[in-house]
Amino acid sequence: MQYLMHCEADTHFIAAIALKVQMLPLSKQLTTLAGNSWARTLSGTRAERNEYILLHEFHKNNYICPDKVFEKRKTKTEEEENEEGADQKKKDKYKGGLVF
Repeated sequence: MQYLMHCEADTHFIAAIALKVQMLPLSKQLTTLAGNSWARTLSGTRAERNEYILLHEFHKNNYICPDKVFEKRKTKTEEEENEEGADQKKKDKYKGGLVF
């Protein structure tokens, strides 16, 4: 019973915060601006929301945007993996730049 009371209190606090910061009205405004679904806005996908806004603006100004292309990863054969040796496996798999 104590666990249920604790969960109920947590739910109350979360709802109070959402009402205080006006999460639903603000997310509804973002959804109407971006033109995507409300669920996508609430999940916090900012990059996708910006992409939708840009696509709508391009369409409004009679621009045609190319389709999004996803690159397929090249898979190595087992022979190529064995040729690289054991010391290759110790190196970092991902390399990239530092983002400030």
